[in-house]
Amino acid sequence: MAPADDYRRAGERTVAVIAGIQPHQMENRTPCDEWDVRALVSHLVNSNLWLAAAVEGEGAEWDERSGEDPEADYRASVAAVQSAMRIEGAMEKLVATGMGELPGAVLYTIAMTKQLLHGWDLAVATGQATTLDPELVTAADAFIRPAVESGAAAEAYAPPLSVEEGASAQEKLLALVGRTPVT
Repeated sequence: MAPADDYRRAGERTVAVIAGIQPHQMENRTPCDEWDVRALVSHLVNSNLWLAAAVEGEGAEWDERSGEDPEADYRASVAAVQSAMRIEGAMEKLVATGMGELPGAVLYTIAMTKQLLHGWDLAVATGQATTLDPELVTAADAFIRPAVESGAAAEAYAPPLSVEEGASAQEKLLALVGRTPVT
């Protein structure tokens, strides 16, 4: 699959999860210790808006904010990323990040994995279905595993957990990024 297709599919799955969040669940804890549901949705929205602005060359500033309509905010942020990544040369453009300069295609893949994993976090926190798209799991694992195993992603994820023999690809991916898989 192409990065744009992967991102679209991860975004669609996450928007469905966000649409299923009930107002009383916004304070629920997520598998990400530092965030409740509201903060994690805000993080997703803002990371998408940062990426879109950075690719468009607008001097992206990180501004943690959240609106009154998390679903609409998230949809708009996904659309902003998709629009920015369709700009000619966006996939090759080097963008300054806290990890150094990275090409747009790498940032797009990072954004896909973020949508996929944090969508799962939100599903867990709000009691929704947690099964992920197997093709996206494979793509995310192929991207994340080398960085985790080399230590390059030490600050991006919780320490890996062990999994039982015969674990599914989804369970292996989740354990790789320090999440306890749920069934």
